[in-house]
Amino acid sequence: MKQIYVASTSALLFISIAMARSPLRPSDPKAPNITIRWEHAPEKKLCITDSHLEVHPIFSINNSSLEKHFVPQDGIMYTKNKTNMRLDPTTITSLIETLLVQIKQKKKKYTDFTIIKRKNFSFKKQCGLLIVAFNDYPLILKLFVETPRTFFDYHAKGIESICFFYMSGGANRHVTGLTRIKNKERILEKAQKFENWKSSIQIPRKWFWLPNNPKYLQLTGKNIGPHELLQTRIPAVYAIIADCVDTQQKTSLTTQEQSNIILQMSSDLDLFIDAHRDNFVFTDEIINEHPKIIVLDTEHFPSIVGIKEPTSFVSYFEWYLALIKRCFFNCYLRHKKSQQTAQLQPHKLLLWE
Repeated sequence: MKQIYVASTSALLFISIAMARSPLRPSDPKAPNITIRWEHAPEKKLCITDSHLEVHPIFSINNSSLEKHFVPQDGIMYTKNKTNMRLDPTTITSLIETLLVQIKQKKKKYTDFTIIKRKNFSFKKQCGLLIVAFNDYPLILKLFVETPRTFFDYHAKGIESICFFYMSGGANRHVTGLTRIKNKERILEKAQKFENWKSSIQIPRKWFWLPNNPKYLQLTGKNIGPHELLQTRIPAVYAIIADCVDTQQKTSLTTQEQSNIILQMSSDLDLFIDAHRDNFVFTDEIINEHPKIIVLDTEHFPSIVGIKEPTSFVSYFEWYLALIKRCFFNCYLRHKKSQQTAQLQPHKLLLWE
């Protein structure tokens, strides 16, 4: 199924190049647009105008709710060689700041970290999402980096970034990364309503990190939905730190049984969890007659793919096909009326209400 997704998105990218908008076509003065700049540099700004821009999720992020999830002042407790140990915040910041310096130097190997995933990161433009593991601690770092110039440069960060822009109202991983910790709480809350999931789902600990003296991106939206003016601020550099999980744990469940469980869970929890198979670790540990399931990624799935209504899928083929159809429609088949409808359609799967 993953090969189908990659092939389809590659085809979409080829078609998007072939069907690029003519530069002679007049622009709509009432079209949705977003101006982005550094928070304290109003004279330097960039503007994007696109009918796909929507209120959610870019302008629905509740930044104040992030503060309670910062790395604790007394540090992060972890276990190594059966001994409880503590990683203090000063060391964490020093390690990440050194990583940022090495990224700026365009290095791809780092002193204190090992790259796990890089497909959503542009080393040339130094922007996007880079996932690395701490070399000396059982922790994972998801590092998010953007500037006003790169924020809407979705072509620089791979095929997924292009598709997500059109599907999710102009959002990107930098925006939806801010949903990960809040969505972890919502997933666990929703799971309490189901006997199957309330005890069996486990999610690694997660913390939010900002550099010393952080810089912020100021976004101002106009003509988006019913709103004449919208504003928000987003940290230009931030990170999510999480416990490292052994993804090689064994289970007696067959692949089909795992798939059925994941799709049912995703449906029950209103698609707040990305049902991609790599997002789950199954074990043979039984909790209240149900196998323990570790959910690795808690990015708010409706925000990144633009789903606004509860839905369910009976197979991965149906799941991938629905996403591909949605992406193709949003890219090439939206006329003016459907654009206006999308702007005004109620969002029933919001993370922050």
